[in-house]
Amino acid sequence: MKFSICNNTLVGRTIALDELYFADASDVVPSGVAELGKLQQEGFVYLRP
Repeated sequence: MKFSICNNTLVGRTIALDELYFADASDVVPSGVAELGKLQQEGFVYLRP
């Protein structure tokens, strides 16, 4: 499992990356919504809880 961090959320909620446990710059994506769309295009499926 890999977790991605939405940069829009970091900026919008004024959260510094170093405040997050075990996170580094390679974990950040520009937009979480766009990343979901990209992954769905690659064949991944989004399952809602």
